[in-house]
Amino acid sequence: MARIIECVPNFCVGQDQEVILEIRKAIQNIKGVTLKCIDTGYYANRSVFTFLGDIDPMLEAAYQSIKSASECIDMRTHQGAHPRFGAIDVFPFVSIAGITDQELVPIVAEFAKNVANDFKIPTYLYEKNASTLYRKDLSKIRKGEYEGLEAKMKDKQWLPDHYQNFNPKTGGMAIGVRNVLVAFNVNLETKDVVIAKNIAEEIRASGKIKRNEKGEKYRAYGLCKGVKAIGWYIRDFDKVQVSMNIFDTTLTPVHEVFETCVQLAKKQNTRVTGSELIGCIPKHCLDEADTYFIEKYQLSASIAMNLNELKPFDLDKNVIDFNSFCG
Repeated sequence: MARIIECVPNFCVGQDQEVILEIRKAIQNIKGVTLKCIDTGYYANRSVFTFLGDIDPMLEAAYQSIKSASECIDMRTHQGAHPRFGAIDVFPFVSIAGITDQELVPIVAEFAKNVANDFKIPTYLYEKNASTLYRKDLSKIRKGEYEGLEAKMKDKQWLPDHYQNFNPKTGGMAIGVRNVLVAFNVNLETKDVVIAKNIAEEIRASGKIKRNEKGEKYRAYGLCKGVKAIGWYIRDFDKVQVSMNIFDTTLTPVHEVFETCVQLAKKQNTRVTGSELIGCIPKHCLDEADTYFIEKYQLSASIAMNLNELKPFDLDKNVIDFNSFCG
């Protein structure tokens, strides 16, 4: 029985096409692995690779891609707009069919140990592989970024799970099993990044810290459960975006996230001009959005959300029918 998994590593390279090609070859050279898409940001200096297949060739492809990236990327000279703390910044594994998260977690734990020691990369286990609760969240592991990693590693609380010596060339790496997520950016007409940050605070599940009438701090939770969001300016397209990871589309589906952005943009006296997918979206999520937008606007989801505004939206490259692996 096939055991299908997906990997969505984020490599800190977006300006050197030769390095991107080397990592691409490392993945595509492994028989039985399908590389769905590569999303590259020039000014973020970052590329997101999405590939899937049976677990044995996938582990080999993952290993070879990390080997290639660790050899080719030097964090000592890296500059980029996206938060990062290492050349192979984060390497998530997702169980798709024929294997459970419980079965995948120990496999990934062993894999992480091997690659950390083989390539001398300080490695943190995150999400479902996290060794402690406070390491579950990638943003907490990455806080301080590459420039602060060496000092952070001297704190016992933040000693890496594997390979505990600072490597100035590679920086750190986070590896773990996580749920399927949708990386989704909504584009605004305004050039004021503060507006995008305000919308992100209103949307994200964690919300923001406010003060009551007595001056006491409290957390006001956001409008969209299962969503993380930041606001930023992306020079590649001269666009201000609300950049989001939808970690649980059963709590807040993609179309609801989009519509919430539309309403909040209006309150900020601007408007949404379109959106962008990073990596792939599960087919059932796109189908659900299609049903909603066709019923409400008589438009497909890709048109209603203007998914083609910044780059072509390709059904073959950007959509994965996970149900096709479950037969």
